[in-house]
Amino acid sequence: MVEILPKKITLTSFFKMFLVTCLAGLLLIAVWGCQVGGGTGSDPATAGGEVRLKVTENFGREVIFDEKVEAAPGEAVSSLLNSHLEVEFAHGGGFVNSIEGVKSAYSGIGAGSEKKDWFHYVNGILTEAAVDSIYLEEGDVIWWDYHSWDEVLYVPAVTGAFPQPFVNGYRQENPGTTIMHGDGALPSAEKMADFLKEEGAADPDPELLPYNEENVRERSRITMVVATWEEIAGSEIWEDLQENRAQTGLFVEIQDQGVIPLDGTGAKLPETPPFEGAVLATGSGMGDSSPLWLLAARDEEQLGRLADAVISSPRALDAKAGAVWDGEEFLRVPVDQAEAFDQAGRE
Repeated sequence: MVEILPKKITLTSFFKMFLVTCLAGLLLIAVWGCQVGGGTGSDPATAGGEVRLKVTENFGREVIFDEKVEAAPGEAVSSLLNSHLEVEFAHGGGFVNSIEGVKSAYSGIGAGSEKKDWFHYVNGILTEAAVDSIYLEEGDVIWWDYHSWDEVLYVPAVTGAFPQPFVNGYRQENPGTTIMHGDGALPSAEKMADFLKEEGAADPDPELLPYNEENVRERSRITMVVATWEEIAGSEIWEDLQENRAQTGLFVEIQDQGVIPLDGTGAKLPETPPFEGAVLATGSGMGDSSPLWLLAARDEEQLGRLADAVISSPRALDAKAGAVWDGEEFLRVPVDQAEAFDQAGRE
């Protein structure tokens, strides 16, 4: 569908969303075996409260705006955004074409072409609805990020709003939380469950279950897998997610003893060694209210340390699509060359 568009035109958010849905929807359903899209939440009669509004570029690297702001009852995302930034809307105000002069860009195909746009996340979930129909509640995190969709069409879920979506869910609906643990990973899973309860998760008792691939595919709740790399490397579901990263947004290569971060095109940078652990998120499409999270490390000891690092410093995941962990610090994914060089001295 991209090839039939004339060169040197602007691809608005409306056409971007239509394109993404048509190209990726059926593939994602085949991979996941579950439905795309959320429920019928976002009731303007009960919305409102203090929310966090973030506007960035390049997967959170350049910050344009990041503040806690007040959303009035019945105020849609479009109105909130327009109250704090200079915004250009399209298609009757339902879609955003420009924020602070940074515009959606599409300049054809082939060498030198550019495909960049604004992507909108509510509590870490890529929205499927027009911005004038999404209402907010206390504690929601709204993140707009401007990035390329040249190689990776879209990233359906991100870690950058943690502990959302576990607390509020998506668009005022929370299906509850399931935490699946690998062999020996129950203590780490329990740590995460206790932390989410302390943070006010809508589900007071997150369900703890042994890791099972079929249950991951058929999940109907927000699901976090806590396991070692050896337990998930080579498994069918994680192979599928990596092979289809243009739609799943997983910017990593999973190995038995670690994880390799990838750049925004899904490629490895030269001489990048495996990282100990990672915190990642993905989903079955736009508006998936039951996304899949992964907290994984080399062994049970490292997994416990990783859980402790997330719990003690949840903002370490802030404005990140996902993160790899070297045993001490988190590095955002997708990576860029400069960041990779900064990590060159680690073992």
